[in-house]
Amino acid sequence: MEDNRKCWSCGNPSGSDSGCAVCRNQIKPSTIEKVQHGGSHYKRMGIEPVQYCHANGLNFLEGSAVKYITRHRDKGKVEDVKKAIHYLQMILEFEYQTKSTVTY
Repeated sequence: MEDNRKCWSCGNPSGSDSGCAVCRNQIKPSTIEKVQHGGSHYKRMGIEPVQYCHANGLNFLEGSAVKYITRHRDKGKVEDVKKAIHYLQMILEFEYQTKSTVTY
């Protein structure tokens, strides 16, 4: 039986349980790859936001901004763009002590 698993981070085909030979991330179990609660808007993407965020060590605020801006066309439209902006404003305030002047 052929092993068709791919690295959840870079998409490189790999049959190794020890991880990806390209980016060194562990292979995501195939059962998790198939599960998405609440729609299919992430499944159409080349890489899901959670995979990108994990691979790049993003924190909650950064990851939330990525999530909302990535899905806005397929799910929340204007509201998701506003949510992404809100998370970016929090990053400005918490990490750089800078108040955002963006309004919408």
